[in-house]
Amino acid sequence: MMRMAIEMLTSGGSSCRSPKGRDALVSAIEVLRDLDMPPDEVDAVAAADQPVIVHRYMELHRERLEERLADQVRTLERLERILTPAIPEAASRPPAERPSSEGGQSVHGPAVGPAIEGR
Repeated sequence: MMRMAIEMLTSGGSSCRSPKGRDALVSAIEVLRDLDMPPDEVDAVAAADQPVIVHRYMELHRERLEERLADQVRTLERLERILTPAIPEAASRPPAERPSSEGGQSVHGPAVGPAIEGR
């Protein structure tokens, strides 16, 4: 399917008929693939001759990516709760709200890993 979209672009079957327009669309196709847009939707975007169609596919995939990100954030939060002991209240505040010195910790939170002596 992807090969079909690229062939259509290079043969002038799209609204991007100039070489620069085709190059931009081919680059866009690569990005859409990297963003895991389904191949049939990438083909539809490549073949679209109306901006409203392109916009709808982008909107649909944006929603899909936002849902995926929300799922990943929830998973990460669950893992963090499982893998970390209770964190003192001061350490759980955002860095901007923490005092500049909390028992040797930086403003950006507790050090990760064992302390290295001699530093």
